[in-house]
Amino acid sequence: MKTEKVKLTVKANLQKFNKNGAEHYKIATYDLKFNFIEQLFIEFHNLFNGDNTKADPIRAIIRESWRDLVPEIGKPIIKELADIVIAAMNKFLAGLPIDELEIIA
Repeated sequence: MKTEKVKLTVKANLQKFNKNGAEHYKIATYDLKFNFIEQLFIEFHNLFNGDNTKADPIRAIIRESWRDLVPEIGKPIIKELADIVIAAMNKFLAGLPIDELEIIA
């Protein structure tokens, strides 16, 4: 899968916790929304064991209907990537006490 532009919106709910006597934030839950601004290109390799007579019609459908397919195939992939980013953010937040953090809403 490849695209040049995608808009991701993450709404996170922060929760306070105490670590070594200092309060910290962690992302307790989040809501993820995404919108592909430019076409999403989806390429399947060895589809139907390399039989292009069977694979080409499927590739054409995917190429023409990518926007309809994105919610089905894109959401779990985007969610997995977001989980990795959220885990990294929680690691960052765990090392930074709230009193040293400035959140701009």
